[in-house]
Amino acid sequence: MNKKTIIKLGFLIAIIGGLLYWFLATRQTQNEVIVTVDNSLSSDKVHIEFGFYSINSGSDQNLSKIGFDKVIFSGHPKGDFETICGENDFFVTYDNEYYTILRHFIPNDFYDGIPKPHKYNFDFKKYNGKIHLKLNIVGPDGEIIEKELVKVSDANDNIWGRQINKTK
Repeated sequence: MNKKTIIKLGFLIAIIGGLLYWFLATRQTQNEVIVTVDNSLSSDKVHIEFGFYSINSGSDQNLSKIGFDKVIFSGHPKGDFETICGENDFFVTYDNEYYTILRHFIPNDFYDGIPKPHKYNFDFKKYNGKIHLKLNIVGPDGEIIEKELVKVSDANDNIWGRQINKTK
């Protein structure tokens, strides 16, 4: 190879690298997690995991022991996470004593198949000795979900944070 060819090849690689960097840097796929608590609670005791949980899994006992693969908040945000079209589940615990499971369903985007980013606002409040969570999801598939956290010690009798109806 002569010197001109090497310079042209280097220039071409630099342009392609710059365009790739620009594409990845400007891509807005980062979801954001914000956790607020009232004065009687501590955000340091909040732990949020992201994944998928099948309703066919039986009781919540196994989930309460092993959790999900991706920790997105544990006293503070743990980095970005990507949602998918379909079921996006959150396993939320407070002080390893209370928990709930939440699902954010994102419908399929037939144009590019990648969901736009969302802002997940987890707001914890204590009422009458019980911890309540209001999840306000801001974004193209936003919604508000309210749940009461239940005791982890009762996970064997619960499914999706609710008592299993046992009929004889």
